[in-house]
Amino acid sequence: MGVGAAFIPLVIAVGIRMATQPKQPVKISEMIIAVTILIQVHVLSSVLSIVVFLMITFSYSLFQSTTNKKQLITKTGIAAGITIILTINIWLPYIVLSTQNKLLNPFPYADPQMHTLNWSGATVLLVSLICILSCAVLFVSVKNVNTKAIKFLGWLGIVTLVLASGIFPWNLLFKTFKFLYILQFPFRLAPIAFLLLIYAGFMTLQEINLNEMGRKFIMLALRILICLTILQGISVFTTMLAKWNNASIGYQGLMVNKDRNVPFKLQKSFASKDLSKPWQQIAKPVTDYLPATKQMIALANPAATTDTKLNNVRKLAKLYTKVYLNNKFTKQVKHGHIVITWHQNQAEPITLPIAHYKGTRFILNGHKLVAK
Repeated sequence: MGVGAAFIPLVIAVGIRMATQPKQPVKISEMIIAVTILIQVHVLSSVLSIVVFLMITFSYSLFQSTTNKKQLITKTGIAAGITIILTINIWLPYIVLSTQNKLLNPFPYADPQMHTLNWSGATVLLVSLICILSCAVLFVSVKNVNTKAIKFLGWLGIVTLVLASGIFPWNLLFKTFKFLYILQFPFRLAPIAFLLLIYAGFMTLQEINLNEMGRKFIMLALRILICLTILQGISVFTTMLAKWNNASIGYQGLMVNKDRNVPFKLQKSFASKDLSKPWQQIAKPVTDYLPATKQMIALANPAATTDTKLNNVRKLAKLYTKVYLNNKFTKQVKHGHIVITWHQNQAEPITLPIAHYKGTRFILNGHKLVAK
């Protein structure tokens, strides 16, 4: 999600144009590039950005009397059509696989309320939060200076921020509408809220008539915030660097280092000219979109308690690690096919690290296998 969030500003820029420039609400190339990149990088980020932000902004713009509605609808349709073609490698395989197989959805956490913005514990993000909340307070406090579009974007940012926080009753909503479990963490809405509030706050600041003393004070405050933000970045980098310099990097979140017992092997692999080496060592044992077995379905029960849910996450990760991260096998991709090799001294059943989707063809030592 972190990588996907880094590209959300591209889509926010498209929505801001829609709301604030009624005569030319859409640039086709701009919309295509922004949405296509986000879909290719992280599908869930693109779904949140399009459904929560672009569709709402499109509806707002469509019902404004000053909007060139014909241009808005025509150019949005053209951009959407081209984007669908450019992202066919993402959505078509998913549709084919999901219609032919029972896939395991992203893990449905039992207590989404625990995965909202934690204001009291976010010490690392303190400076960023001060900046964002200052923009929100400035936007709400200053009256009659912003245009209708800026007010819409600012209040949309505030509503989204409330949704990303623990104020909103997410547990009740998830239990009522089961499909929301695919969202997993409500704090995923936060990047949209932050960007809209920063935009609304600075646009408000731009419209305020300040005297010379006021301008100097604002410039001083901004410089202090910039310096604090730089120091915050250095602090985060130093913390991460200290972890990276450990001789043995083991279990980080859900990331597994298969050769953690070899000192500094992971660091050396990232320095190699062979870009595949790091990914031969590390893996993220997440079962999302794998063919669902009865055991996996039982472990992915959204009605379970929080403690049971955490145990189930670990069990799924352990199952994935045992089957798919088995070091006894060598895996390569040749001419669009996955080639797996291993040595076996005697005839005995063996579990291969392969996801069996319907339609998958298996060939063993030149002979085609038929699944029973």
